[in-house]
Amino acid sequence: MNESYWMPKANGIVQQLGAVKGYEGMKLNRDTYLSLLESRLKELINRDDPEQNPWDIDQVIADLEAVDLVVEPVDRDEEPDSENLPSLILDTQSVRTRLYELGVTSHLPARFPSNDPKAEEVYKGVDFGAWVGALTTTPLADHPER
Repeated sequence: MNESYWMPKANGIVQQLGAVKGYEGMKLNRDTYLSLLESRLKELINRDDPEQNPWDIDQVIADLEAVDLVVEPVDRDEEPDSENLPSLILDTQSVRTRLYELGVTSHLPARFPSNDPKAEEVYKGVDFGAWVGALTTTPLADHPER
């Protein structure tokens, strides 16, 4: 199977939020897609230089909570860190609902398509802080096609 990049056919913000890497022809349902998106977020976090990191975990959580995207660990004793933050974000029902309402997860193909060079560019061109910013600042009204 060939590694491939895909993103939703929508405006730039939805593409920034939704670009993922998978394998051409693999079955793609919402759970598989969210797993690929979680892998992307982990990659974004690990790619950022901690010394020049423009975001911090507490600020990310505050930004999410400011728009009612409350992130709570399943295990109340678990503190958010760079390892578990992507799963904490994507396991939150309000985040999943927002991604759907923005059009990120609402129109998934049945199989992962062949490589889209533009999706690869978007995938590699957005950092974690920009991804969180797109999620928290994009008004739903900008997406009538949802």
